[in-house]
Amino acid sequence: MGDNVKKSLWDDVDYNELDPLKENVETDVLIIGGGIAGISTAYHLIDSGKRVTLIDRDVCGRGVSLYTTGKLTFLQKLIYHKLEFYHGFEKARDYLFATKKIINEVSEIINENDIDCDYEEVPSYVVSNKNEDVLSFNDEIEFLKKCNIDAELFLETPYGENKFTLKVNEGAVFHPFKYINSLKGICLDKGINIYEKTVAKKMRRVSNKVIIETDRANVTAENVIMACHFPFVNFPGFYFMRMHLERSYVDVSKRNGNFSLITADSPITSIRFHKDNLIFGGSGHILSKKYSYLKRFNSLKEKREEIFPGTSVMAWSTHDCITQDGLPYIGRFDGYSNVYVATGFNKWGMTNGSIAGKIISDLITKNESEFQHVFNPRRKIRIKNFLKDMGNSISNYFTHSKKKELIKINEGGITKEHLGVFKDAEGEHFVRTKCPHLGCELFFNDTDKTWDCSCHGSRFNIHGQVIQGPSTRDISL
Repeated sequence: MGDNVKKSLWDDVDYNELDPLKENVETDVLIIGGGIAGISTAYHLIDSGKRVTLIDRDVCGRGVSLYTTGKLTFLQKLIYHKLEFYHGFEKARDYLFATKKIINEVSEIINENDIDCDYEEVPSYVVSNKNEDVLSFNDEIEFLKKCNIDAELFLETPYGENKFTLKVNEGAVFHPFKYINSLKGICLDKGINIYEKTVAKKMRRVSNKVIIETDRANVTAENVIMACHFPFVNFPGFYFMRMHLERSYVDVSKRNGNFSLITADSPITSIRFHKDNLIFGGSGHILSKKYSYLKRFNSLKEKREEIFPGTSVMAWSTHDCITQDGLPYIGRFDGYSNVYVATGFNKWGMTNGSIAGKIISDLITKNESEFQHVFNPRRKIRIKNFLKDMGNSISNYFTHSKKKELIKINEGGITKEHLGVFKDAEGEHFVRTKCPHLGCELFFNDTDKTWDCSCHGSRFNIHGQVIQGPSTRDISL
């Protein structure tokens, strides 16, 4: 894979970097995070009559949203019969309706604003070659029929012959950064204040307002929205105990097509096309499994070449927040009536992030939203999955070390003295190996050359500077 492990396919658009926050400000609504959830919320608040401010630790749309596959679909593996089992038919049905409705709304936003983001409607498939999946496919078909969804079962797909293939014709793909960047421009033109390169570090309540301390200045707000992938506030909420993270990998090669597909098995294989590019995803795993990322990339490339021969032109990886019960957390943050959260999108960030923008803006302006009951963050946890996630997290408070002399040039590792070291032509770069977020051990990412937390996904460069949260502090010595 080598030098192809560089950047996202969506990193091909000119954009303007905005100034950071320079002085204390007061606002009616503060949005933390300029990815799909944050920028969608800002867009829906344009005509609210409220003062809206958005801050992003980097540049809007260039965080986790830049590394999505850019799918908009309600056919999200075989989830609905499972949601029905966990939550009952009505809530599972309403999640389906929420996803269908938001796809139409995104299409309307694109058309109304003449946004050029390569939006294309495509058929969506879920496939499997495992005999044991027959019951799941039958259950999924039955659920979709009860919801009056026209779904078909096939043997053949553009992916090849499969034992089970579920197809629906309602789905779409787009260029996620073009879309987010366009919404950013619209929000700026409509008077929304956006500050980039501004990191939220602490939250405190004063009377009925919330103060967010950043690395630049403070923001005092009537309402605060945490749309920053993983909440940087640990208590209350306890989201570090209510989600785990999974890493996924993407290999891009040259091939034409016009469908969206995902396999029913785990780890999944995901396929979509953008112009003359095949976006082939898979080789995923729980973040706590400290695999060599380079080996996972190579494994994915080999799998793709078996099905679609060709040369890789690009590759990237990302991680997703996975909830315990299959539904995202979107709505009022625990313990606060004027703080909101959007997280746990379960690998469907473009769809669920767009839903988050609509639900949270409705809650702020109307004090209610059509689908708020589906995504309520204050719902009960599932004890079995909670204990499983806790077990995975506990294992990451321990690490394997080796002698510093065994670490080669352009490699990183943890020494016997429990220091992280990366070696390059300039020498040795040392960092602490405890994540400032909650103390998990870090490990070295051998493709991006970063120090990563395998509990909650914080990332740091070789000098120890934080580049992705939820940590708000560096690990420099």
